[in-house]
Amino acid sequence: MSPPRLMPESHLGSRRRSLARILALCVSLIWSCAGCASLKRPAGVPASYAPAEIPAALEQARGELDQGVLLHAFFRSRSAARSKGLAPEDKLAAQALYDRATEAWIAAQASAGSDPDLLEELLDLEVSTPLAVRAGVSAAELHFRAGERMKAFRLLKRVDRSFPHHQERVTAGNLLATIGFSFAEDPRRYGLFFHYRDNAPQVLEYLVLEYPTQRECDRAYVVLAGLYERDKDWELAIERLEDLVLWHA
Repeated sequence: MSPPRLMPESHLGSRRRSLARILALCVSLIWSCAGCASLKRPAGVPASYAPAEIPAALEQARGELDQGVLLHAFFRSRSAARSKGLAPEDKLAAQALYDRATEAWIAAQASAGSDPDLLEELLDLEVSTPLAVRAGVSAAELHFRAGERMKAFRLLKRVDRSFPHHQERVTAGNLLATIGFSFAEDPRRYGLFFHYRDNAPQVLEYLVLEYPTQRECDRAYVVLAGLYERDKDWELAIERLEDLVLWHA
C-alpha cells in the first residue's frame, strides 16, 4: 500500500482561505437582511389611471416635481406611464415625465447619507435602462461611503449582470478598484475569525476579468500577486505577474 499523499501547503492555505470567504459571505448576507428600507407607493397615488384621467394626473405630477415632492411625483408618473389604453401622445408624455421624476429621485437620493436601498429598488421597477444603471451605481457608491464594501461590490456585479456593457462602466470600474485596494490594505479582522484583506482577491479578480481596460488593472495585478505571495500561493502569484507583463507591459 502506498503512503498517503500530503496536500501541498499552498493548496491547504488556498482551501482554508476559500472556506473563510464562504463563511464571511454567509455572515454578511445575514447582516444585510436587517434594516432594509422599502420604496412604496404613497397613499393617495393610484396604481393606474383611466385614459381620461391622464392629463390631470400628469399635471399633478408636474406640480409635485416642481415642489420637490419627489416620491409622489415618481409614483404618480409611473402609474400614468403604466396605464392601459392611452393615446400615443399621452403615453409619450407620461413616459417622459416618469423619466424626469426618476432622474430627480436618483439625484436627490445619491447625496451622502441617503439610504442606498431606495436607489437599488429602482432596478426592479421598470425604469429606463440608463436610469436603472445610474441608480444601481449610485447606490453602490452610497454603500461604499457607509463602509459596506461587500454590499457595494455585490451590487455592482448585479448591475453588470442585468445590463452588460452599460454606460457607467468607467465609474463602476473606478469604484471596484477602490473597493479592492481598500480591502487589500486593511489589516483588521471582523467576526473574530475573518480578515478584511481576504476579500480583496475576489474583487480585484473580478475587476481584471470584467473590466480589462480599466486604468487601475495594472496595479490590481501587482496587488493580487502580492496577496497570493503573502499566502504562499506561488502559482497564482506568478500567473498574475505574467498577466501584468502580458497586458500592461
